[in-house]
Amino acid sequence: MQSETTTPTTDSLEEQLQLNSTTVDEQEQCEQQGDSARKRKRGKTKMLSVHGRCERKLIIVNENNQPIGPTKDVVAELGSFLVTLARNASLCPLDIFDWRKMDTKEDLWAYTKEKYDIPDTAKKWTLDAIQAAWRRQKSNLKEHHFDAYANDEIRMQKRSEYIPASQFKDLLKYWNSEKFQRMSKTNIENRKQLKNSHTVGKKSFAIVRNELVEKRRTLLTRYHYESSLWLQDQENLEGHRRILMKIQLVKLLKWKKLKHNKVKMAAALLMHLQPFWDLNIQGDLDYMDEGLQELL
Repeated sequence: MQSETTTPTTDSLEEQLQLNSTTVDEQEQCEQQGDSARKRKRGKTKMLSVHGRCERKLIIVNENNQPIGPTKDVVAELGSFLVTLARNASLCPLDIFDWRKMDTKEDLWAYTKEKYDIPDTAKKWTLDAIQAAWRRQKSNLKEHHFDAYANDEIRMQKRSEYIPASQFKDLLKYWNSEKFQRMSKTNIENRKQLKNSHTVGKKSFAIVRNELVEKRRTLLTRYHYESSLWLQDQENLEGHRRILMKIQLVKLLKWKKLKHNKVKMAAALLMHLQPFWDLNIQGDLDYMDEGLQELL
């Protein structure tokens, strides 16, 4: 049976988040080591600067309503902030086993809007991100606080401080059920079939896609610019070719009167040599002169 959860008010939400949503649990990180061998490690992300500020940061979204700006750092900060909401036992209780039954979604969205100037169209993405972080949170808890110990008595003793005892008891009961054991076995087998995992760290796929689009746009702009220069050069070269052809025809007319068929042959010779003029113009002119002399 799920325990009853209360929805926090807006006034107490910020204070509650700062106190219990990101408590550093060194025991969770070092519990398998002896007291003499314990090392101080970096704790969980707290994002106290975000929870404590009053101004709202602007969030820019793409056509799929996914955050992409104004900078990568702001988007990464938003993602870390949403993780802290998912770890909060009041906003995202662990004794609710189906995200569709979570009744605090509007509170999550309202609090996110207090800290970020984010479009309403990004609401679905925001809640999906919190849901994914909430699922990862429960997965980590199961690995380090359920699978790591033999019985529930030890598990309760090793419970993380930021997890309410009542919620953790319900969670242990759920994990011990036959229904969950069957589902867990199926999920493990499905997970083994995953070939391409997320390997870009805090950078979202939306950011990666946006960077690729910007890079492609830059390359296309450069390509169009260079193409315009090339076309301009070709137009200039074509004009130069026409002038050279006129000069050679004038030479032809000055040398000697030719029959009509020989004039046509000389013109054909000029047209045949035209594609090679840009390679060696002076050499082609000498060759044309030799060819014209043979016709005369």
